[in-house]
Amino acid sequence: MTWILLPLVGIASGIVAGILGVGGGTILVPAMVFLGIEAHSAIGTSTLAMIFTSLSGTIRNDAKGGLQVAAVIQIGIASLLGAQGGAFLTTLLKTRTLEILFAILLIFITISGLRKTNIEKRSPTKWLVAGRALTGLTGGFLSGLFGIGGGIVMVPLQILLLGEDLITAVKTSLGVIVITALGATIAHAMHGQVLVLEGITLGAGGVIGAQIGTRMLPALPQSTVKIIFAILATILASALIFWGK
Repeated sequence: MTWILLPLVGIASGIVAGILGVGGGTILVPAMVFLGIEAHSAIGTSTLAMIFTSLSGTIRNDAKGGLQVAAVIQIGIASLLGAQGGAFLTTLLKTRTLEILFAILLIFITISGLRKTNIEKRSPTKWLVAGRALTGLTGGFLSGLFGIGGGIVMVPLQILLLGEDLITAVKTSLGVIVITALGATIAHAMHGQVLVLEGITLGAGGVIGAQIGTRMLPALPQSTVKIIFAILATILASALIFWGK
């Protein structure tokens, strides 16, 4: 049953990744835990799957135009450093602690995402490099710690610190996640926390899902996306709290 569900989970995570500019780990990690995979392994395996998912979506975005390669590289380099720190901290925490912390993160994301905000594109900051570094470090740390792409924070930080519009921020975030996920995967693999076959299976599904999500991005109302993601995040957070190991 697990091997039947894993590709479906990957497709779902890929769709979310393409629409929101995240890596899909918010779905991958709790889903794997619910399927019986230990939390540390779920986090490490999620980072492997996200390499395929984010790369698929980024190739699609680049083909359609508007991908800021320089921003992706600068934020990505900083994210590599953050990912190493997050991955190291993961090894110090117990399984149940990781599950609870991840559930809290999902709840926080849900509450923040449903709040009415009037964030608009701002003038580019003169502290461009510093803003990109802070964005990358923060996103990378969360990626290494929780096995997510880090786009949950990289997208709003690009809007607030760098003056980017939402669509550009989403595309850049997804490109950065390719770099972040690669660094986090290496870090977790060094601690024996990556299940290769499971990760590739999830990643294959993610490739398909990311193509769907990036095509939906220009047409789907953001309010609808927020509500769907909030419902999904609430369900997954509840599952981790009440059914986690």
